[in-house]
Amino acid sequence: MLLLHQKCASLRSAQGLEVNKTCAMLLQKAVDSGFDGSFNSSGKVQAGKVFYELASAHLRVYLTSGLKAERIHLKMSVQAWKKALTYMENSVRVGAWLQCAMAHQYLGEYKEAGIALGQIIVNFPRFQGVEKVLFRRVMLLKRLKKFGEGKLLLSDLLMRTISGGYAKKGE
Repeated sequence: MLLLHQKCASLRSAQGLEVNKTCAMLLQKAVDSGFDGSFNSSGKVQAGKVFYELASAHLRVYLTSGLKAERIHLKMSVQAWKKALTYMENSVRVGAWLQCAMAHQYLGEYKEAGIALGQIIVNFPRFQGVEKVLFRRVMLLKRLKKFGEGKLLLSDLLMRTISGGYAKKGE
């Protein structure tokens, strides 16, 4: 299993649809068979890593599929993210929350996507891309017709960008 995990991680850079699909399905079979963790070189279990890789793999399959994208991969990605984010090693990664939000958003689960983006805003306020996260959350709130909450968040975004020096560049 460790070999499968390492091979999928090394092939990730290839970004080919078939490679991504094969990795996603192999990891899914392993999880479905009861495997719930990966082993590092010292033989210790890294419980959340396999779920992180599984969720990322399914999302990559959906994103690289183009017009032939299968929604089942989004659903499987969301399920894996729910499990992956219960592990501390994943919940402290901004990328995990961003991918989780993306999967929910593409699936049409805007409330859940907003919750994931909210986790980034609250837990990672110094994240370099927090302004983009705030804007994405405002757009989700608009879609959910939560205009009051979106207005407050948009004013927060404007204050952050002004105080961050973005407005001063044009002077």
